[in-house]
Amino acid sequence: MDVSIESIKNVGLIVLLAYPLTHYAVLQRSLVMISNSLDKVNLIVIFSILSIVTNIAGTEVFNGALLSSRIICPAIAGLIAGPVVGTIVGAIGGLHRYTLGGFTALPDFLSMIASGIIGGFFYKHYREKRMSFGKAFFLGAIAGTLELLLVVLLAKPSVLALALVSWLGPANVIINAIGGGLFVSILKKVQHSQYSIGASYAEIATVIAQKTLPVVKGELDLKSAQKVASILLAEAGFGAVAINDGKKVLAFCGAGDEHHKEGDAVLPQMAMLAKHEIGIANSHEEIGCAYKACPLDSVIVVALNCGDERVGNLEVYKVRDVIHPPDVKLVTGIAELISSQIYIARLRQKEQMLSKAEYDTLRSQINPHFLFNTLSVIKFLVRTEPEKAQHLILTLASFLRKNLKTTEDLIPFAEEMKCIEFYLTIQQARFGERLDVE
Repeated sequence: MDVSIESIKNVGLIVLLAYPLTHYAVLQRSLVMISNSLDKVNLIVIFSILSIVTNIAGTEVFNGALLSSRIICPAIAGLIAGPVVGTIVGAIGGLHRYTLGGFTALPDFLSMIASGIIGGFFYKHYREKRMSFGKAFFLGAIAGTLELLLVVLLAKPSVLALALVSWLGPANVIINAIGGGLFVSILKKVQHSQYSIGASYAEIATVIAQKTLPVVKGELDLKSAQKVASILLAEAGFGAVAINDGKKVLAFCGAGDEHHKEGDAVLPQMAMLAKHEIGIANSHEEIGCAYKACPLDSVIVVALNCGDERVGNLEVYKVRDVIHPPDVKLVTGIAELISSQIYIARLRQKEQMLSKAEYDTLRSQINPHFLFNTLSVIKFLVRTEPEKAQHLILTLASFLRKNLKTTEDLIPFAEEMKCIEFYLTIQQARFGERLDVE
């Protein structure tokens, strides 16, 4: 057996298996660290199948020992989705390898689990960083070296174990290192495309922000929510857009609006998704619409917050497609913009209310003082000039009627002039010749 040729075949198998996965939405979301629990279950299934395939495609060396790239699958699964996914994939693939027998069955089983754990360690350590060929190469080399150590320690008879390691050791490490590096390099192409699409989505988000800014002036109501949803539908090109206040639908635009109506109660499944900051459903069943002909196939639900208070949710639907990572970035960005606009609008309303409260307080302090002084003058005039006192009472009544009736900050100029005339008449009675008005 030519070890070099067999090693090249194994690396080629890794590359061949990696390419179809690049078009898988679950993997795309995982690459940008936004996979949900269901995505991780799907990844466990996919990579477990790949582990079994690499076991079957391995080349038997002697006494059941296999030369293959099997440990790359749990290692990459751990690198992409975390230690839990990597460990489970390693356990499933390892059990399959153990059933194939051979004197290296036990160390091969343990090495696959260990590879998933190591991949999970890389996931934890490099979570906020992009994957690279170098990191995956290093991961593969560590996993391959660990596999050799387990063979030396656990495989019996020891003579065969040492012979196997001395013959295949370097090739085993190289297979896993290069295979891991190439696997990740192919996946990085997808990751790069996601970031590129995200950049174009940022431009869309900017346009949406400019158009929604004049609309969001405080609390979301039916009118403002409808305008915002219409703008999002027109600019982002989604299948449908909805906004709710957590209990009822405030706006729904797009596909399915003939049976999804404003004022309807939020669907139970949507309420469940809304318990998370970002909720994703990728099937009609997960959306939970009872209308069988509903065209909506996937949705992302993102919270609308005003500070620490959740004021509603933004729901973005797609038709005949699933939610992709760029969709998540766009929708969460839009939700953050709308949340910021609501927060700023509330601050402005509070400032206006505070100013009005201060003004009303000042007016309430002035009115009693003015009233008591005027009544004192009327009391004096009742004894000395009854007719003037009567005229002054009527003037005071007219003045108070206009002031108590007015609740707006802005009134017609003619109304203000009437109040001034009443006020000056009263003050003229108080101060007499000491007050000269032009």
